[in-house]
Amino acid sequence: ELAGMGLIKNCLRQGLQLGAVLKKRLGKSEATEVLTDVVVVGGGPAGIAAAVACRRQGLDVRVLEQDSLGGCIANYPRGKVVMTERVEMPGFGPFGRALLSKEELLADLRALVVKNGVQIEEGQKVVSVDGPAGKLTVTTEKGGVVVGRAVVLAVGLRGTPKKLGVLGEASSKVTYRLIEPEQYNGKR
Repeated sequence: ELAGMGLIKNCLRQGLQLGAVLKKRLGKSEATEVLTDVVVVGGGPAGIAAAVACRRQGLDVRVLEQDSLGGCIANYPRGKVVMTERVEMPGFGPFGRALLSKEELLADLRALVVKNGVQIEEGQKVVSVDGPAGKLTVTTEKGGVVVGRAVVLAVGLRGTPKKLGVLGEASSKVTYRLIEPEQYNGKR
């Protein structure tokens, strides 16, 4: 993260700005049992900040995350040191600090969503967004469907690894993330 202290801060700030933009575009909430105001795709810092901002603006919001809260941060190696700058978050106060561990950052993100009444729907990989503006249909890999007046794509950097479709790529020695680096210590 050479000189990357602003990355998480920028994700948070941009998510917060988006809440005000969507409020201006959508006006008052029109959420029903079958229609939500805003569907956020991605439960990392940007998606969480956008959801918090939308809730603060009085908009109904659902957050769909393909993996778990934190997005790509949840897949950082255990104990990784993360650098960020403080951002004032609604209903939370100052968020972030110069140095913290992956686990501390995830705990702070959990506290942020709880304090703002945001729920992260984990394990909901989005496979398509279709339909006209104002009534967008978001479909998940598990067949779930959410209809929203607006959709925010906050998918971050990790996304879904591209697979080559070659023999052996499903082998146990092929991995797409490094969470426990100790398992490779001293091995080829």
